[in-house]
Amino acid sequence: MKELSYDEYHSYFFSTDAYISVRPYFGEVVSIALADDFDLKYCEKGRWWYSEWNNHCRKVINLFAAKGTMYPIVWGYNYDFIPRLNNQDKFVYHRTEKSFATDIEDTFYSHVHYDPNLMSRMETLQIRAKYCLPSDTNNLEIAREYVYDVVKRNIPFMEWFSRVQTIEDVVEELDRQIAQSIAFEYRYSLYTKAFLLAKLHRMDEAIETMQLRYGGKTPEKVLKKLYQVNEME
Repeated sequence: MKELSYDEYHSYFFSTDAYISVRPYFGEVVSIALADDFDLKYCEKGRWWYSEWNNHCRKVINLFAAKGTMYPIVWGYNYDFIPRLNNQDKFVYHRTEKSFATDIEDTFYSHVHYDPNLMSRMETLQIRAKYCLPSDTNNLEIAREYVYDVVKRNIPFMEWFSRVQTIEDVVEELDRQIAQSIAFEYRYSLYTKAFLLAKLHRMDEAIETMQLRYGGKTPEKVLKKLYQVNEME
């Protein structure tokens, strides 16, 4: 379909009569849009797409429900040897089709000029409207076409997968992200980086990185997990 002006976008997706949920159609439409470029399976439970495991790693694409009425598309890698601590402070692994973690991720925000602090509200909304999926509509036919087009606009950014492939590539990418991250994202990235360094048998760096993650002494059970990953072939 032709690219919508912001006024047209607003009339279909932000008007007071935009009462039809587009979300039930994300799985079908996004899957079709991705199919030409990626061989991925779809998990309806969480609206994510994933590849087969290859060398302890799989590609994942999911929809992040940000505040508001737009869903950014997030892509990245899930590693089967990186555990996460759940709310009960127990380690869990995300290895099945119904459970995944994006251990490193990327979005359109990294590829377009987007700074809400320096842009007007209209400018930020126009960018997000172009690259995020709408939640509700008053015209389902238009909405389905628009979702397809949004995915296609994001796919060129997903050449990230070609640039970031090996664990060494991912560590380098994490360093770039860490340099730009807010505090929470910074800690999350350090955790992932430490396990990847352990997998590369760079244990001294892994321990140092995890200490930065915890602001000092690494919990003993986390350190034990690092050593287990370090011993993997």
